Amino acid sequence: MILDRPSLAAPVIDGGASLLATLDFTGGYARHVTSLGARLLNVCDPDSPPDNREGVLFRAHALSEVDHSFEFVSLSPIFETESKPGYGPPLGLSGLTGLYALGGIDTPAKAQQCVEAGAAGVVVMGAVTRSDNPTRTVASFVEALS
Repeated sequence: MILDRPSLAAPVIDGGASLLATLDFTGGYARHVTSLGARLLNVCDPDSPPDNREGVLFRAHALSEVDHSFEFVSLSPIFETESKPGYGPPLGLSGLTGLYALGGIDTPAKAQQCVEAGAAGVVVMGAVTRSDNPTRTVASFVEALS
């Protein structure tokens, strides 16, 4: 999940998340996340890809933007998204093979649909950040994908 609120790192990891990503990649936050047993990825957009692509989540917003030279690539929005309404037409489930699905994945059932369609995993944001119990919410997604 893309998580720029350090206070949510422990509850999310306690729920079973093992991979977090951030737009604010600082040494202290990275050390905090790794000390909790998860891996923190730096997020980049197609406009500014870094030379070193290890540990980077590349965000594509169309299949034509996908760059497989990155260790992790997300594609979004897969579904209509509550946190960014009107962000773009949902791309749907086709073409997800090997990619991380992002956008509108607000239920474990939608996460499961993405993985069944070939996604390497899912990136969940809104469902967790809006939750009264982020640990339980993450655990429900992890359980659905186990």
